[in-house]
Amino acid sequence: YHSPIVHTAKMTGLMAGERYSYALPGSETTRSFRAPKTPKKHGKETTKIAVVGDTGQTDVTREVLTHVRDALGDSELLIHTGDVSYADGFAPRWDSFGTLSEFLLDGMPMLTVPGNHDVAQNGMDLVSYMARYPSPYTASKSPSQLFWSHEVGQAHIIGLNSYANSQTGVYDGADTPQMAWLRKDLATINRQYTPWVVVVFHAPWYNSNRGHFKEAERMRKALEQILFDAGVDLVFNGHVHAYERSHPVHDFHVHECGPVHVVVGDGGNYEGPYGNSWMEPQPSYSAFREGSFGAGSLTIHNDTHATWEWRR
Repeated sequence: YHSPIVHTAKMTGLMAGERYSYALPGSETTRSFRAPKTPKKHGKETTKIAVVGDTGQTDVTREVLTHVRDALGDSELLIHTGDVSYADGFAPRWDSFGTLSEFLLDGMPMLTVPGNHDVAQNGMDLVSYMARYPSPYTASKSPSQLFWSHEVGQAHIIGLNSYANSQTGVYDGADTPQMAWLRKDLATINRQYTPWVVVVFHAPWYNSNRGHFKEAERMRKALEQILFDAGVDLVFNGHVHAYERSHPVHDFHVHECGPVHVVVGDGGNYEGPYGNSWMEPQPSYSAFREGSFGAGSLTIHNDTHATWEWRR
């Protein structure tokens, strides 16, 4: 296998909400995208964000991405909660996922966080992932491409790495560069411009599926209080191949000031949905759960109201 040349270019001077057309050398096809909205003080414009996770490369993947294009095509951007191509160290799968998703991603910006299936098979790097999915880490003063923040419309979005120590495949606890950066980034948020704070990482802290229950407990213990103290509103995850939404929660107790955690690891992957491994009785923090494929949509209406929809 020889990697194709992967070009990365930074576009500047774009006007929020304007549509731009572009063409690639050697292609007669003209494509277009709309520049996402930028934050405004006490802004009133609706902000819409699509969310998928654990897509892989199956017929269902194509159905999910087609639904995002057709039903959620007016979204400012797409958030992917990790396990993008299911390459598992087989490099050609990165290219085939690019081909599979081109019909959507040639016109919709996407922000990603790394998942376990994005890590190379030797468990030591994310080179292929990082080459194909750059992040806005320099603009958010992050020391690593694997954790970042970005503001769109009324939302401040933070992407974190569940696998901060990829050699062991688990989060490596407190006092990491990621933790230090996270504290600084949260301190910069101006809620007059971005009243909603959304955090994205792959392995969930809260789910009631026996498949990966408490698998990210070390990360939760290291970072949950930081997110709670900052008043984070929503947390999006993947990894568990099902849909689940929590009540506002903190330290496994329903808490009106805690964030709502949403698992959307149901984007079409070949391992199938986890429909028969729910814990019983359903924990008090779990509001809704279903083992089906789908995608989600977050619509922020103003500084106090937002709508979340999950679509099978």
